[in-house]
Amino acid sequence: MSLVFPPMLVLGLGNPDRCDDGIGPYCVKNITARSQSLSGISLPLEGVAVYHLSIDELEVAARFPHVFIFDASMEQQLTEFSYRQIKPLVGQQFTTHLITPEEFLYSLIRLFG
Repeated sequence: MSLVFPPMLVLGLGNPDRCDDGIGPYCVKNITARSQSLSGISLPLEGVAVYHLSIDELEVAARFPHVFIFDASMEQQLTEFSYRQIKPLVGQQFTTHLITPEEFLYSLIRLFG
């Protein structure tokens, strides 16, 4: 008997050339590699690493019931990890080049339901 999980998208934000900002792509690489080696567990996931969150990732995210975003934060110590569930929020920015996770979720719901 094996455990079967729903499809998941792992979005890693950051620039690997900047050590303090490369945690997102690092997480994508390691999580996707480890998910393939889990015995008795079906964990279908796709990993995408980008420099920053933008509307370009909306179409990909719309295909998944679960999306996890990994990014560095100035609010935490380097040795800490935190998790937070986000709620949709209408953006106040003047660009689609860079949006917050809350704005991303709002756009995802508005465009794809």
